Amino acid sequence: MEQTTNVRSCGEGKDRCTACCKVYWIEEVDTKLGEWCKHCTIGQGCGVYASRPKECADYKCLWLHGSGREDDRPDKLKVVMDGIPVEVEGRTITLITIWEVSQGASTKKRVQEIADSCKRQGYVVCFRSLSASGKYHESYAIPKGLFTERQLEKFFAVAREETRPLP
Repeated sequence: MEQTTNVRSCGEGKDRCTACCKVYWIEEVDTKLGEWCKHCTIGQGCGVYASRPKECADYKCLWLHGSGREDDRPDKLKVVMDGIPVEVEGRTITLITIWEVSQGASTKKRVQEIADSCKRQGYVVCFRSLSASGKYHESYAIPKGLFTERQLEKFFAVAREETRPLP
């Protein structure tokens, strides 16, 4: 992904990105995947920010890490992206996960441009698409020739251990 050198934040006041408050489930506050956290005021922030769980405090999406353009902020694109390294036979392959905040957001032109760029750079992209019923479904975009069949099986085995599986 394109990198910037700016330090980014979720925003201030009534212009805060709260997109991650929908796409993750945090057991400690009994959130549900695909539903807004009960402590979130959409676009404003967390009602328990000072005492939020460590998992929430530690999380930073790829945009906060400096990836993409300024206007790629998750609440604007309606997707949250994160990445993890996955070790396969001595190689580290980055898995980029694109979580939809709104149904169909991952099919938008800019999101597809980002996913295509990630694939060209040798990343595996996982789309977690939100269905009309509110459930997530996953699909993968894998660069051609990146893995042998055996390596692909190992990649998925390791990736499923490292990421949050869908309930």
